Amino acid sequence: MSAQDDEQHRGRGERILAVAQELLLGWGYKRVTIDDIARRARVGKGTIYLHWKSKEALFMELLRREVAAMLDAQIHEIRVEPRMVLPHRMFRSMFLLHTGRPLARAIFGEEADILGALAPDRSAPSLARVLGLVDHLTRMLQVFRDHGLIRVDRPLADQAHAIEAILSGSFLLSKLPSHAGPTLEQQADILAVTVRDAFERPDPPARVAIEAAALRLETMLDEMRTQLLGKPS
Repeated sequence: MSAQDDEQHRGRGERILAVAQELLLGWGYKRVTIDDIARRARVGKGTIYLHWKSKEALFMELLRREVAAMLDAQIHEIRVEPRMVLPHRMFRSMFLLHTGRPLARAIFGEEADILGALAPDRSAPSLARVLGLVDHLTRMLQVFRDHGLIRVDRPLADQAHAIEAILSGSFLLSKLPSHAGPTLEQQADILAVTVRDAFERPDPPARVAIEAAALRLETMLDEMRTQLLGKPS
């Protein structure tokens, strides 16, 4: 394939993904067909199958790319301000990043009306687990522990479970109508205070510890982003 053909192939794929996301958010997974996507993207149905072997493969790549975009945003924040790796700041930012994007909100809230068959039933692992985010959370907490950013008087597995529960509950409550409770910013503040009080050490960490943790987390986030985007469709 020539460089021009490769560029056209990538451009076509990006257009198909953009259309797929628009239809997914507007109609929901169950209603969207490959024919719908092909017609809206102005390509042949067979062209889509040159990129992805199935409808599910196409949409799973869309979900992986959305998570990768979230990781990109976190990497940028850490590069601009290393203190963003402080757990209460990082999880606050994560909450606002996810709730501020409709597709990310659907992923982490596991909104079945949008995700359809992509959203696991109660007997299956959550999308966060399928996408590797729970394992990533555990690795992140280990970095926090290694650099003195969180307490170590409880097992790592217990901390990971507690953080996952706090985040899951926060994402769930964020879907309530705005008149029913605090704003998203206020919810993010509540989440940050909860994480700080429950997990962080009373003495503020030294700057050298923050910078070392920032470097490790930036590398970890970038590796996960690469892994997500590199998985076959």
